[in-house]
This record gives sequence, C-alpha cells and structure tokens, in this order.
Amino acid sequence: MNSIYITHTPYHILVSCGLASVYDDSDEKYLIIVSDFKDAEIICKTITNWENNPFTESKLLGGRFYVKKNDVIGGIRSARSNLKTLKRVLTERLNKASNTFIYHDGAPEGQILAYLNSKNGGTNIYVEDGFVIYDNFIAPDLAFYKKIVMKMLWGRFHEHVRVHGTYKHVDKIMVFRPELIRHELVNKELIKIPREVLTCLKDRGLISALLKSYNIDQKSLDVNYIFIIPHSDFLIENKLLKRYSNILNGLIPNLTQVYVKYHPREVMGDFLKIQKFSNVTVLPQSLPIEVVFLALHDKEPRIVISDAFTTLLTAKYLLERTEVISLIGLIGLKNSYLETVFEKIGILVPESIDDLKDLIDEGYKEV
Repeated sequence: MNSIYITHTPYHILVSCGLASVYDDSDEKYLIIVSDFKDAEIICKTITNWENNPFTESKLLGGRFYVKKNDVIGGIRSARSNLKTLKRVLTERLNKASNTFIYHDGAPEGQILAYLNSKNGGTNIYVEDGFVIYDNFIAPDLAFYKKIVMKMLWGRFHEHVRVHGTYKHVDKIMVFRPELIRHELVNKELIKIPREVLTCLKDRGLISALLKSYNIDQKSLDVNYIFIIPHSDFLIENKLLKRYSNILNGLIPNLTQVYVKYHPREVMGDFLKIQKFSNVTVLPQSLPIEVVFLALHDKEPRIVISDAFTTLLTAKYLLERTEVISLIGLIGLKNSYLETVFEKIGILVPESIDDLKDLIDEGYKEV
C-alpha cells in the first residue's frame, strides 16, 4: 500500500516527515506541498535533498500565498489547477487503495484526495492541524446556495467543514494529545502520534538541513525568549494590533537574546517593526518554529510567548524546562474553554501585564 501526505504549512510538512520516517511502513510515500506559505520551494528542495528522505517523491503545488488577499478569482484558479493535477496523479499513477494523511480536510485539495481514495477502498487519516483539534471553535455555516456554488466550483465531493476532522470521508484521526480531543471527534478512531515523530528528525538530519537552508548555524542558536506573532489579519480584524504592539514594545527592550517568529503566511513582513531592537533576531517566517525547539533541546529558552497558537502546544510538548505563556488574557481574548485546556497542559495565562512581567522575572526553574 502507498501513502500520500498533503500539507499546507511548514508544521504539516515537519509532522509528515516524522510520520513517514518512524510510523508509516508503506511501500511508497508521496509528499504533496500546497504553497500556502512563504518559501515553500525552499522546504520542498531541502526535503528532496535530505539524506534520509523517506518519500518516493515530493511534489509542490501552487497555493494561496502569492494570491492577493481580495483576488477571489486568483484563489479559485489556483485551487482548481491543484485539483486537476491531483486527480491526474491519482488516476494515472496512484490508482489503488492508499493511506492518505490530510491536515486540512476543509480544503478542496484534501477533500478530493479523500474522496478518490475512499472510492479505491483506501483509508483517510486526518492529522491534527494544531490547536483547532482541541479548541471549541465552530466555523459559521454557509447558506444553501453558497454550498451549491462550492460544489459547482470544486466538485460534488465538496463539503463545507465547520469542525476540522469531520469531513465525511475521514476514517481516522491522529493527534498528539488524544485525551484533550474536542467532543465532536471522540467517536472517530483516534491514534496517538508518538513524540518520536518530531524528536527523530534531529537524529535523522532534517533539523540541521532546514537550518542550513536558511543559512542558520545551529551552534550559534542561543535564546532566552521566543515570541511567536499572530498573523496581521487576525490582529487587525480583532482590533488588537495596537495592543499587541504596546505589549511587545513594553517587554522586549528589557530582555536579552530574543527571537521573534512571524506567521508562515504573513505578507506584511516585519509589520510590528521588531527588527529595530538590537537584542532581537527575527527568524525566517517559513522555518517551522519546532525546528528551533528541537535544535535548542540541550539549551532550552527560558520562555515562549504567543496567544493561542499551535506552537504553544508543541513548545510544551518538546521543551521540558521552558515556561510557556499565552497572551489571550492580556489581549482581550479570554476564553474559559481555552484556559481549561491550557491549565491541563501547563500553559500559563497571565491576567495583567504585571503578572506577565513577574513570570518573566522568575525565568525558569532548573530541573
């Protein structure tokens, strides 16, 4: 049996590389990368040249990153082109039952793979796309006529997915923390992703290869504080841009050895003007932050700070001594459901800027 991995983010790709290396014993494995983030070609090339590359072939498809925000027609053309390519590849080269690993079952690319693979008698596995698998967010429903239009655009297989992992052709779900899974998914067959899926990538050379692709010397990595910045669209739509900027401007000048990581799909560059601080290193936005976490395993950062990003989960999962802090309480996004999940995991949620400064002053406790 073959395996097909369809990815949309650097995080998806990293997990796929780990799954294909230590979990998946399929005869042939194919990696599909949808270019929905900056520098997708760099990561694709790095994996292709990786000495321990587990994939038979890696294929890069077009994506939405270089489509202008309001260019609806451009986005449709990109997705329709991808669907045409995927249908051709599956019918001509992979026309048999396969295992498909899908990270975004709401995207037409993931849905057509699941649909065609299901017709062939294959198994479709939704792999966690980060925090949405544990959150309680439900996407708004669409009017009936809009659903009809979507089927006309993509195909009869298309469904509007309101909760990730619920597409009708998904058979199983893989997650790092099955004990925290949202209630809509508990009736699916759950598979726990072993921690080794990520940690093995250091020994297998992918972490150093990715750092080298971005001209980063692994030995030079040295950081006390890591800030992961939300996408500018999120901050602007929620009227949080000024508040977020004020928090960072009040904290960063008083810290030492700070790394800042923008979102892989960010198109506004250093929109918070972080590079003006001499104590800050802005990491390449398409470099998975988990690569940095794994590279820093022997000299962990003191603190990782973000809002409700997936990276808070992976930081807590990979870094044993680092304090992981969410800013949802400070930026006005308090959510009792999220806070309960954070408490179970051990992610701290300060209520005020003074509380945050106290946590930073404490640093981390040596184990």
